[in-house]
Amino acid sequence: MEKNSIAAIFFVLITARHVLMDERKNDLDLVIIGKTGNGKSATGNTILGKKSFDTSPDSNSVTKTAQFDYSEYNNRTIKVVDSPGIFDTDLSQEEGLKLFIDAIHTAIALNPEGYHAFLLVVRFGSRFTEEDKKTINFIKTIFGDDLLSRFCILVVTHGDTYDPEETGIALFSDWVKTQAGSLKSLVEECGGRLILFDNKCKDEVKKKSQVDQLLTMVDRLSVLGLRYTDNHFKMALDQRERMMVESKLPMIREESLRETSLILQQLGNLQSHEPKKQLKQLDALKYRADALAQSVMKQDKGTGALKAIIENTQHIVQNVLAHMNAVNETLEIQENMEKAKRDIDELKEGREKAREDQDHELVTKLTQQ
Repeated sequence: MEKNSIAAIFFVLITARHVLMDERKNDLDLVIIGKTGNGKSATGNTILGKKSFDTSPDSNSVTKTAQFDYSEYNNRTIKVVDSPGIFDTDLSQEEGLKLFIDAIHTAIALNPEGYHAFLLVVRFGSRFTEEDKKTINFIKTIFGDDLLSRFCILVVTHGDTYDPEETGIALFSDWVKTQAGSLKSLVEECGGRLILFDNKCKDEVKKKSQVDQLLTMVDRLSVLGLRYTDNHFKMALDQRERMMVESKLPMIREESLRETSLILQQLGNLQSHEPKKQLKQLDALKYRADALAQSVMKQDKGTGALKAIIENTQHIVQNVLAHMNAVNETLEIQENMEKAKRDIDELKEGREKAREDQDHELVTKLTQQ
């Protein structure tokens, strides 16, 4: 009887687990990325059907961490992650990079199964600038070169401003085909996956329709069961490391230039000092030059981003060594000259003594006669 009860309980648990797994297969996990002000948070709210993320224009309310929320939609659970804005103007480049990378790292760690799609939000009506190009390159560096082609959907917000009469083209999808340049390249990189989104729409039918279209794109994208996981993120680690180092490049270059200038100045001042005193000061300069070179190499982290600065610091080390060798040669010459002088003096003393001995011997012989 007990065995039957245990077997029944086990069967129920296994069945429940399979049911949960089947239900989970229909769930969707999405990450929203893009520049601040393009409508990331508003897009997340539209997908979830509720105000989960703050869309206030106040700079203090701008997303600084990876925020997420869930919603039930057509019998499936949707998770949406709203990431910090790329190149947030309130932060330095280094701070912005670290903030974004840390937020994404946390989001991926909290969802080990990965994400079905990344929604890259751009704004309709704004020109595709150099900063936008920089943003795309940034995304590839952070997530890997294949993110756009394998996991990304382009969401064009402010769809309410698209005017068919003004463009002369009824459908947005047809209008996009007439575009050239960077926007065309971006659409192609995303495999033609894009959708016009109107986050201000009050018509519930239209709002549901655009969400349905988006989720259909996500389902087509993930038909093979592929997700962006921590493994993909780790594969792009070297690229992220280099980007972080490059963000510090101006500061590192300035610090290196300052220390290099001071070392060279002191090298120039050594020429008026005695060689032995020079050598003592050169030892101190060699220590400073080595410390500078090692510091820059450590900050480079093997990325090669600081190659020019590393070569310059190594040149300074060689310069100090050259001065040390020159001073050592001078000291060696002085020592040889002093030794030669001592040898000559000793030879003179020997000759003088020999002469004195001869004179003394001669005087002694004369007095004995």
